[in-house]
Amino acid sequence: MEYTVEQLLSAIRGAESLEELQRMIGPSEEDSQANVARLAKLDRFFEQYGAYSESWPEHAKSLLAEQNRFESAYC
Repeated sequence: MEYTVEQLLSAIRGAESLEELQRMIGPSEEDSQANVARLAKLDRFFEQYGAYSESWPEHAKSLLAEQNRFESAYC
């Protein structure tokens, strides 16, 4: 979504936290592309290992944690 200067200034002045503004603006194009790639890898992990469990390898767990951080910041 595109915002006018007035809308952005109003949001900045009314924001209660930086996280609120970050969620409003959304991820950068680079972060969005990284998210798409990460989701594709996670889909393959779900196909390979099944539902998330402690038996997932560490690299898969780390990628899922990274995805959770992204979603917490922007969703």
